[in-house]
Amino acid sequence: MEFKGTKGNWKPSKQRGQKGSCILAQVFCDEEYLLSFKATEIQEEASYNALLVSKAPEMLEMLKQIDDEGYDFCDWGGLDKLIKEATEL
Repeated sequence: MEFKGTKGNWKPSKQRGQKGSCILAQVFCDEEYLLSFKATEIQEEASYNALLVSKAPEMLEMLKQIDDEGYDFCDWGGLDKLIKEATEL
């Protein structure tokens, strides 16, 4: 199971806009635009969404490492399923 999305360094942008208007935050990969988030109510919502998505490739790699190394200090019953769902359309 490998990540088949855009490879590279994902980073969120700073949000633009003001409360009550369209607030926009974007995710870039190696300076190339990937996607954007809009929010109108919560001032920082778009930035938090962009930050979370920008960390997805790193989180997936960490989950795969945990799965591969067979950590037994916790019940990881759904880990294989989660990795599969994150890597297959």
